[in-house]
Amino acid sequence: MTQLDTKFPLNSVLQPLMEKVGLKSWTALSQASGVSIKQLRRIRQGKIEDLKISTLLQLATALQISAPELLSALAKLPDPVTALRQEYDRLQLQLQQQPQDLAESFQRESLDQLESWLRYWPIAVAKVKQEANIDPQNLVKLVTPVERLVQSWGLEAIAAVGDRIPYDPQWHQLTQGTADPGTLVTVVAPGYRYQEKLLFRAEVSMH
Repeated sequence: MTQLDTKFPLNSVLQPLMEKVGLKSWTALSQASGVSIKQLRRIRQGKIEDLKISTLLQLATALQISAPELLSALAKLPDPVTALRQEYDRLQLQLQQQPQDLAESFQRESLDQLESWLRYWPIAVAKVKQEANIDPQNLVKLVTPVERLVQSWGLEAIAAVGDRIPYDPQWHQLTQGTADPGTLVTVVAPGYRYQEKLLFRAEVSMH
């Protein structure tokens, strides 16, 4: 490969990598990577401040090395490469977080579907417990796995049906009338927090 002039400081980085994969010209690298000759010229000149991650990945693929390896090679010119490395690291972190974000999105959608059950199942259990001829444990066992599942997601009940608790408008919704904060009220329907944030308020009564 012909040695080019010193106006292209990154030639000395890219040419050895090209030789290893049999790319004997910049045109060949352009065709193999899909990166235009104009873009390659800017890169060879060290003008990579606006180099896109997609372009970096195209070049790395054509040179048969990983993107981090190519970044390490380009790091011989530290100033413009630092920002590019930071952007690459940011995108890598974003990709790593996607599974968690998708899981939380799924959980939230599932909780929306379960809202009716979350609201009224505890009420049904409370009523069943008042019936002497029904063993409430048999009913409770049916939904214990569901309760454990949503608890593992970070779902937390604000209060249980029948609890007498100080009224807090942040977490409680009066079924009727008004009450001052701190007034004792009775929970008639549970509310929930999800990931320590309000999902919906517990319904409470003055009676």
